[in-house]
Amino acid sequence: MSYVPGLLGLAFALCIGSTDFISRRPSAKIGYYNTWVYASLLSSVEMLAVFPFFMGRLDSFLPNLIPLIAISALQFAAGNLVYRSYLYGAYSIVAPILYAYPAVTVILSVVFLKEQLTGAQLLALGAVLIGVATLSTKTSSVRSNLAGKGKRSLLPGVSTAATATTFFGVSFFGLGAIVPSTGFFLPAVFSSIFSFFAGVALAPAFRINVRPSREKFTKPIALMSLLRSLGILSFNLGIQSAGSSLSIVTAISSLGAAFVVAYAIATVHERPEPIQAVGIVLSLLGVASLLYLTY
Repeated sequence: MSYVPGLLGLAFALCIGSTDFISRRPSAKIGYYNTWVYASLLSSVEMLAVFPFFMGRLDSFLPNLIPLIAISALQFAAGNLVYRSYLYGAYSIVAPILYAYPAVTVILSVVFLKEQLTGAQLLALGAVLIGVATLSTKTSSVRSNLAGKGKRSLLPGVSTAATATTFFGVSFFGLGAIVPSTGFFLPAVFSSIFSFFAGVALAPAFRINVRPSREKFTKPIALMSLLRSLGILSFNLGIQSAGSSLSIVTAISSLGAAFVVAYAIATVHERPEPIQAVGIVLSLLGVASLLYLTY
């Protein structure tokens, strides 16, 4: 087996981790809902521009229409919750929760897709997931929030992040089931188009103004859309290349949390704590072991 699926999982982590970090600025300006809708619009345009070169198996569209709609609806809801979580929550608290989706995907894959994982692979997967959680966690931030005078039962962004990671985990499981028949490109472009039109259609219900304006077509949103397109396509291609190893690709993709935290350290000047250093080592060892044991 080649290293391609693992590298594509890492490409997803880099692209989507970068997108997540960038999202806070436009979300603060135009709202997380508009940020997701207009990033989806630009992603749709980008993918449609190259669609003739990657159209794949169009005869599989109608047989998979219902799963495509269900997956896209989950990703639409999850995407909005992700941007909301990053807008109101701390990176170090929100990121590990959002990137814990492999736990959901692995459970569903083992139960329904009958994936077989060796004990060594399970240990490596565990190391990656534990590493993601620890490298993205600042104990001082948790303590300071818990010591606050407010009566908040959950830290900001936690409940939305937990819901989002569940939705993403289920949607990625769905992708693992249909990508072998649809190819990697069709689900990606369908999801982006769905997110835009669903966002426009549901906006009145949420009393959100989604009318086009100059501030909704900015460089950060354009960069987010490009990275998001590349990330989604990389993930789907990784599934297609990996065959039955959906759990492996998904676990490696969860390293997106590492990129989010790295950007926060570099630009927001967060100082890594000992627990984060342990997480970095665990994640790197887990990914290296996973690649070695799998490929």
